[in-house]
Amino acid sequence: MAFKIYFNKKTRHPSISLSGKDKTRWENMEMTHHPTKRNSYIDIVCVSPNGYSKSYVRKYIRKDGYGAKGRKLKQIKMSDSSEASVKNYIKQKRKKR
Repeated sequence: MAFKIYFNKKTRHPSISLSGKDKTRWENMEMTHHPTKRNSYIDIVCVSPNGYSKSYVRKYIRKDGYGAKGRKLKQIKMSDSSEASVKNYIKQKRKKR
């Protein structure tokens, strides 16, 4: 499963889309280049036409309305190892519930 990256209108940052076919809520994880000092981020590597760049994904699953979902960022993708680390986090997060 390749994660798709969309622009989040509410946070003004790119977000990784997690939601499937549910039409009422959009589950996403916010991305940033400049994290806060707390250790609540996952390090990832993004691939774009300009090359590789280091980004961070917040360890929090947001549940926004579908109005917050902006355009799809087609040229930005995550590396395979980054996708594996995000999948591992989601698996552990849902396991705790």
